[in-house]
Amino acid sequence: MGAPIHIHFRVHHTTTATLAWAMWQYRTMSGAVFSIANVIMHIFLYAYFGGMRHKAMFWFVRIWGHVQLILGTAICTASILVKAHHLPKGSPVAADNSIVVGEGIPLALCLTYFVLFRMEITDSEAAIQKKSKKS
Repeated sequence: MGAPIHIHFRVHHTTTATLAWAMWQYRTMSGAVFSIANVIMHIFLYAYFGGMRHKAMFWFVRIWGHVQLILGTAICTASILVKAHHLPKGSPVAADNSIVVGEGIPLALCLTYFVLFRMEITDSEAAIQKKSKKS
């Protein structure tokens, strides 16, 4: 049997439905950009897992994974700031669901995915080093 599924994949695949719902429900620009970046990521990821195991493909997937999550975090944050700035004076940010749900959920998930993605890479590098020391 293969290696256990990393927590990054378990969390990502259990929360993707929530992320997709928030992006569809509020149709935010950050959601559109993140969705396009995610589609690009998965095209190359599945090509890699499907057999295109070139070093360039490996590095593209690894780097694009970071770019996608940094881009999603930056755009969600900027969108929250812009929307909050344009609220009528005295209105609480919580009064605008497109800020709280449409941007807040994707921002929280992007940050979570980023931390878990880094953990996965760190864990895989540690496993490779441990394996090479045994050889």
